[in-house]
Amino acid sequence: MNLMMHDTLSEASGNSPASESSSHDLQELDRASKLLAGFVSRLNKEGYELKASIGTALFKRVMRYAPENSHYFNRDRLVVSGHYAGRWQDLFVHLVAAKGIAFEPLRVASVFSRNTGLPCHSNQAISSAIGQAIAVKSLAMLYNKPGLELLDNMIWCIIDDAKFQQDSALSAVALAGSWKLSNVCVIYDVTYDSINNKLETNNFKTHGWNLIELVSDENLTITALCMALNTSRRSNAPTLISIQLPNRSLTRQVHSHPNNDPQFHLPLELYDVFRDVTLKSNLFEADWLVKVKRYWELYPELAWEFWNHVAIMPGTVAQHQTALTSPIPPPISSWPAEQLSRRGEHRSFRRDDFSKQPDRRSRPGRTKLEPFHIRPCDAEEAAGAFLVSIRSTKLPTTISLPQNGATSFPGHSSRLGVTRGAYGFSECYDDGFDLTLIAAGVGIYHAMGTQEFLIR
Repeated sequence: MNLMMHDTLSEASGNSPASESSSHDLQELDRASKLLAGFVSRLNKEGYELKASIGTALFKRVMRYAPENSHYFNRDRLVVSGHYAGRWQDLFVHLVAAKGIAFEPLRVASVFSRNTGLPCHSNQAISSAIGQAIAVKSLAMLYNKPGLELLDNMIWCIIDDAKFQQDSALSAVALAGSWKLSNVCVIYDVTYDSINNKLETNNFKTHGWNLIELVSDENLTITALCMALNTSRRSNAPTLISIQLPNRSLTRQVHSHPNNDPQFHLPLELYDVFRDVTLKSNLFEADWLVKVKRYWELYPELAWEFWNHVAIMPGTVAQHQTALTSPIPPPISSWPAEQLSRRGEHRSFRRDDFSKQPDRRSRPGRTKLEPFHIRPCDAEEAAGAFLVSIRSTKLPTTISLPQNGATSFPGHSSRLGVTRGAYGFSECYDDGFDLTLIAAGVGIYHAMGTQEFLIR
């Protein structure tokens, strides 16, 4: 196995779950990975061994999430793309949700019967993962305190193509490296991309990413994957884990298994392996709630703001601990990355049913903050708009400028008037007016023209 890291292997295995587990547990994981490889080969004909290993390492050992509680805000997130979207994620979500109880083949088959649609490409996946990492880092800067880190979760992203190198996602990659987003890790599986584009790992190094290279051969074990993944969690910069083929000069022919009539039968041994995932996840959540309770005692105002406006928790911490009956929220979504932001916004609705109309307000994450939107009509109001944005400390500000310039209104427009939100733009010649024109932005030009026409 060819393993190249910035940290040594001994450092990488220091506190990782893989290094602390017994040899029996490691043998159990390797055995489970082989069983899963046989099952995944019926769902996807290519790269099934590596896909089984990555899934076992993430869902069993590395990721911190709460299968029973959708309100656990500090859970890890996983963004998938390409061949990793769809049935691969369904398989591991099913094993975690089963809690060690085996299901009948018909019930197992129903789990993989849904139509997943077209999977997203790496461009959408990387952009979505880095966007989530930026959001979490921003919230951490606001609410984390020394010794009380409410937000320290990871954003995991799996890609199997290098198409993003010719797209806008490269800007997001450079931004993540510049801002030292240590809470994001991209896993690149070259199995499906061995002939097309080659991932330029030097670009990631140039932009400040940590690089971990693994070789997908018979020596790549669950232990090595867990070590690499846990190294990225402790890193001080974003991490790329590149899993290469043993010899890129040769085209690797993966084994093809007929899938005409697959037997959806999972052995009981697989369910036993994932039985303790829920228990370990509950321990992570319990530790986090202890931090939250301590945070309430030291910083009550910030805690109230975080609990009610960011995490959107039910009531108090005590009520949250009892609210564990929600449907299983997997750390990944069954929707492709480019559809996440639009989920629930394209439902059919009647003309008179406004409650079901899509909500088009800006919603950064789950904070539900509405930005302060300003549409200046000329340069004077534009100066006032930037003045408002500089002084704003609680709400984000968006400014819409005219595309083809605008007419100036000296004696009418006021930068100080912009700071008040609305103001009298043009007064009438007498007090006997019975019409008020309200406009904003370039609409002021038409309002002033209408005023002149009515006066004449």
